[in-house]
Parts: sequence; C-alpha cells; structure tokens
Amino acid sequence: MLARSRATAALTCAAALVLGACAGAPGALPGPGPTATAEMMVDYPYYELDEMVDQASLIVEATVVSSEYVVETPTYVPGDNPEEDPLYGLSEAEKAAALANVDAFVSTAVRLRLDTVHRGDLSAGQEITIMQTGGVLDGVAYVAHGEPILEPGDGYLLFATSRPDGAFHTLAGPAGIYAVSDDGSFTATSASPAPADHLTAADLAELLG
Repeated sequence: MLARSRATAALTCAAALVLGACAGAPGALPGPGPTATAEMMVDYPYYELDEMVDQASLIVEATVVSSEYVVETPTYVPGDNPEEDPLYGLSEAEKAAALANVDAFVSTAVRLRLDTVHRGDLSAGQEITIMQTGGVLDGVAYVAHGEPILEPGDGYLLFATSRPDGAFHTLAGPAGIYAVSDDGSFTATSASPAPADHLTAADLAELLG
C-alpha cells in the first residue's frame, strides 16, 4: 500500500480548492509570500529498485510546465485488510470519529508534458498532473522533509501510480523522482528513500526488460 502514513493509508485525496498558480513561478500566490515554514516528516514505504519498477503503472520522462497549490480533503476508501485500510475492523461510529479528526492539507499540483513514455497508456506530448506533498496555505509554507518540489522547465524520470481523481503520485514520494541530466542519465532528487542514487539509460532499459 502506498501510504503517506498509516493514519491516512486508505484516505485518497480530492482537490477541493485551488489557492493560486503562476506559470514560470510555481506555486506563487498573490500578495505577500509565506511568513513561516513548517517541516513535515512523511512516512513513506521503502522500495528496492526492481520493486518500484514493478509497482509503477506509469514510468515516464517529462518536463514540468507549471504548478499550483491545492487544498485536499481526504475521502475514505475501504480495504479488505489492515494494510490497505487503517480503519479496518472499526465500527461505523469509530470510523466516523476517526475521519472527523482528519484535517484538510495542502499539496502542490505539478503539470508536466510527457517527453518519453516507458510504461503507461499515454503518449509523448500529453500532459499529466503529479501531486506532491506540501505547499503554501494561510501564509505558512509546508515542506515535506527530503521531498523537493519539481521545478518548471526541468526534466524528470517519474515512477508513478494513478489516483482516483485522474492525477498521479510518485511511488514513495521523492523515491520515484529522478532528475534528467544532460547526458541522458538520471539522478535521484532525494538520497532517502531513493533505491538508487543514479541510473543510466542502459540501467533503465534493463529494468524495464
């Protein structure tokens, strides 16, 4: 289960309110910028490289077009076991109480143009949205530890899966994000929990079989 934390493992997120965006200045909000920063420690699972390749329904090279902050409100998706559903086995009253205590949170919706599709039912030239943890809300910049926000104009190799709302998220947050280098190789954007610091085009081809 690709869970941000056990408490929200089966809570999928629907965008509720676009706070602001500016192409070329990702996540820029009108008026003064954030006046405080809050760092979040996000509990992502760890994948070996071959596991990450197996789990990804979308593997692409893509260039960031723009980004914007959105407030997301969790919605409950039942599961068949405790690993899929952190509320598994609770009564309806207990589930309602637990869900009532789950707050909305801010994410960054990153729009990317696909350059190369290694896996997935999409084509080069199409655009997708990747949701990343963190953003600006009410003057506070929420930053996920070790998870840099994708930068407009930069190219990335992404290992991702789809969300019910049509957007995507990368496996284990920053672990599924590699920056594309000028020589065509790929470098992890975060040392942890990335399963490999560096990949060549040959490495990727071998992993994809």
